[in-house]
Amino acid sequence: MSTGTNKTFDLRFAKINILGFSQFDQKNSFNKNAYPLIDFLTNIQFRVIEDVKRISCLITVKMKIKETDEAFAELKVETQFEVNPFDQTIVKESKDTNDYQIPNILMYNVANVSVSTVRGILYEKLKGTVAQDEVFPLIDLAPQFMKNQPAVK
Repeated sequence: MSTGTNKTFDLRFAKINILGFSQFDQKNSFNKNAYPLIDFLTNIQFRVIEDVKRISCLITVKMKIKETDEAFAELKVETQFEVNPFDQTIVKESKDTNDYQIPNILMYNVANVSVSTVRGILYEKLKGTVAQDEVFPLIDLAPQFMKNQPAVK
């Protein structure tokens, strides 16, 4: 994969961990035919796992019923990717810290694949619920990742 600079790297899926899924009872009544029914709140975090030469992306999706603002469900998924060459692509800032310099294009690609994976898992988890036909929002990650980024810890 070309990074748009002189560096290139290979990115491979290593692991998918579903860390948690919860669906909550609704205390308030709501229009089950409303569209859109759900607000999706998404959080994306990264972690470098240096000993196995991987980068991890943790995505948490919280779903709320728009009409009542009640929590409907929550899903947490960690995806891990092998990066090759790891040491030339993900550079530790110093031996005394856990801060890394990671190319934006790498973070962008990891986030895109991870969000798509979570979307598929969420689709399966919501089968048989009032949210099974909800259209999941697309997330444009380019503005967040295609600019200067701080070091990842």
